[in-house]
Amino acid sequence: MRLALHYQILIAMVIGAGVGLPLNIYAGPRERLRIGEGQAAALDAGQVTAEARAAFDANDVPLASDAAVAVERAGAAWHVTSGDETHVLQKHGAEIVVFSGGDWPRTVAKYGKRLGDLFLRLLSMIVAPLIFTSLVTGVTSTGNLQGLGRLGGRTLVFYFATSAAAVCVGVLLSNMIQPGKHANLDLIQRSAEAVTGGVMSSESTLGEIIWDQVFTLVPSNPFAAISDPGNTSMLGVIFFALLFGVFITVVGGEQGRTLTRFFSAGFDVMMRMTMFIICFAPLGVLGYMLYASAGKGLEVFAALGWYIVTVATGLTIHSCVTVPLILLLLARRSPWAYFKAMSPALLTAFSTASSNGTLPLTISCVEKRAGISNRICSFVLPLGATINMDGTALYEVAAVLFIAQVTGHDLSVSQQLIVALTALLASVGAAGIPHAGTVMMVVVLGAVNLPLEGVGLILAVDRILDMYRTSVNVWGDMTACAVVARLEGEPVREPVGESAAEPA
Repeated sequence: MRLALHYQILIAMVIGAGVGLPLNIYAGPRERLRIGEGQAAALDAGQVTAEARAAFDANDVPLASDAAVAVERAGAAWHVTSGDETHVLQKHGAEIVVFSGGDWPRTVAKYGKRLGDLFLRLLSMIVAPLIFTSLVTGVTSTGNLQGLGRLGGRTLVFYFATSAAAVCVGVLLSNMIQPGKHANLDLIQRSAEAVTGGVMSSESTLGEIIWDQVFTLVPSNPFAAISDPGNTSMLGVIFFALLFGVFITVVGGEQGRTLTRFFSAGFDVMMRMTMFIICFAPLGVLGYMLYASAGKGLEVFAALGWYIVTVATGLTIHSCVTVPLILLLLARRSPWAYFKAMSPALLTAFSTASSNGTLPLTISCVEKRAGISNRICSFVLPLGATINMDGTALYEVAAVLFIAQVTGHDLSVSQQLIVALTALLASVGAAGIPHAGTVMMVVVLGAVNLPLEGVGLILAVDRILDMYRTSVNVWGDMTACAVVARLEGEPVREPVGESAAEPA
């Protein structure tokens, strides 16, 4: 008997983590030598000077002729590349400690990422055509513009309400746990990563970023938006698909019926293609879990332990308490049964850390496994994957408060309210922006005059937390479908049997 899809994905996650986590024992570079603080002046970016090279040679750590220095944090940490080997130099008191070795687990992680990227690319291939055909079909089945406006209003109110609830959880936990007060700033700085100059020099305000989102809502060329290789123009695709569906209804007659049948047939084809691609989900999940678990040394998790606990606890409270209560009270559904039905999409969202990439599987689960109509899920889910970011909103506020605490900045109640409001709005404006998470973090930090360089302190564990918050984002979208479906008067249907929803 064939295992259900969610069990296949779960097994793949366990195998990927089971292989990747032990590799981290060997991933940490070992100490090779120590050099005096006075030689730090020779470690400027560029070619290694004769003075620094002599220090390496004196300790039997020869450097290649093309060895070069990359500055991570000027005066505190450097990377020296020598052939295929990288030496990490960190300032410890009056000495500079040189670490090297332990790179081969990173190579294993790189190949795991390639396998995962291939699967995600397959899913990304069908995102735009699936959204377009799904939305047009959903709008034409609504029957009238009044019904569409009511559906949109309820969806937006739900999204903003749940994101606000997530932000409140993040603020409360950050003040209760105070992860920055328990953290060692020096230890965190050793594992900090550099933030790209383009992000740090971003001068966009929150209002400008949100306006850009509103502006890009109207695509100058809908075909270019659909063919965008990064799927960063989904709002434009959604807007054009909605208009197209509306005017199919307005035209009506034989032409309207012909177009309705055409897009309905196209949607059926895209769903069958989705089900085929889903067959490869366990392989993609295996690759991404291997990448996530073997891609960093364990020391970065020790340095940021309290921060990870705070964010993970907040995401758990929101996903295991707030959202289930909403499902129970507003959607009149069993949270556990609904979660089981949605598990393939949630596990895929966790491993890929991509709401847009998971969207085809999300639509499939909500429609096929939860019995919610295409009219609801074709509108609610694409919109949610773009603007509903409960997990991201919680993460933004927790991360900013952590940076404030660890750098010794005490924020007043009014400043924390500014952080909460800015994080809420930033989570909506994050979609479709290059370096979206980092740019939004810089904007929120700037709102309360915190050091922008603080972003680099948390980047080392961002991939792991991104996986969790993405699954929370998708879980919120799925819950919105159930709530809006009940408010729209659809009968509550129990999740269908697994065999009926699995790929043929």
